[in-house]
Amino acid sequence: MFWNSPTHYVGIDIGSSAIKIACLKKDNNNILLNSSIIETQSDPTSKNPLLTNTTEITKKISALLKQHKIKPKKIGLAIPEHLVFTKKIYIPLTVSKHKLLNSVAELATTCIPYQLDEVSYDYQVLGVTEDLQIEILVAAAKSEVIDNYIMAFKKAGLNINLIELSCFALTNAFTFNYTSTKQQFIILVNIGAHNSEIVALQNGKFICSTEINLGTSLYIEAIADIFQIIIKEAELVFTGEVENRYDEILYQQTINNTTEHLATSIIEKIKKYINPYKLEDVDSIYVTGGGVKVNGLLRSFMNNSNLPCLHLYALKKIFDLHGKPITSEVGLSISPHISVATGTALHLAMQHGKNTLIKR
Repeated sequence: MFWNSPTHYVGIDIGSSAIKIACLKKDNNNILLNSSIIETQSDPTSKNPLLTNTTEITKKISALLKQHKIKPKKIGLAIPEHLVFTKKIYIPLTVSKHKLLNSVAELATTCIPYQLDEVSYDYQVLGVTEDLQIEILVAAAKSEVIDNYIMAFKKAGLNINLIELSCFALTNAFTFNYTSTKQQFIILVNIGAHNSEIVALQNGKFICSTEINLGTSLYIEAIADIFQIIIKEAELVFTGEVENRYDEILYQQTINNTTEHLATSIIEKIKKYINPYKLEDVDSIYVTGGGVKVNGLLRSFMNNSNLPCLHLYALKKIFDLHGKPITSEVGLSISPHISVATGTALHLAMQHGKNTLIKR
């Protein structure tokens, strides 16, 4: 029977090439993975993100939830950084709590590059600086973007309880699973199909994030170009769905060259973006997303950064429905794809922090 559980916390990550859904349940003090869904689109190199067709996507999401017999108690949606304007602002620590909201609103009117009646915006306190300033991240998105999501989900019979930036969802997934790294300077890298997201954390707190327009579609495009084959065939060869009929040495060289290019570009982006920090200040790099499955990618990250580079395992402290640790075989096959969705679902399940980054 559909819709048979009232305890599902559903995180949804709509990427440029796939819909990823993580459904969590709470059982006493444990978080359980009820189910995970990864629904890919037909063209892995399409530059048109799924996000642009909200009505069609929410129909798919509704059908997927019914198919997997999931009744959401709460639904959270993670949206990519390029859809949102963000800026840090600073307010003196001496400002009282009841005046803080007014102070943020006043500063937001000067830093948001849109008319305030055209946007949905919210803020998150990041911490206190050494000179006793409250550091606040303001995020704003065009209201029509947020309204499109809300209305499309409502038409599909679903209500969105949370809309947050994917960088915060990724932060949630990491800090929940890696509590021992709270005193460290960590870089998170989420390698998607067309874009890779970079998030910097210090002492367990978000510092900054950025994106680079490179992802796993580079491999498919390179294979198609080298062997002069169509994109779909290159994708099937790359994913192992069909046997590689081409020169194995040339194929492996193509993969290795693409890996080196991707890793080098991301490390260079990290160096520039974490300024005034230096790469030597970083303790570790954790990588997730579909690209983490490429053999040699983590090694290439390590060689280009001289830092420990590890797989960000978003299911490290999450259990299966029997309350047992998720096996590495199962976890490592799905975890890279659902890290953001898991982080959003964790936000709902743990009920920590603000209810949403972008309010409606």
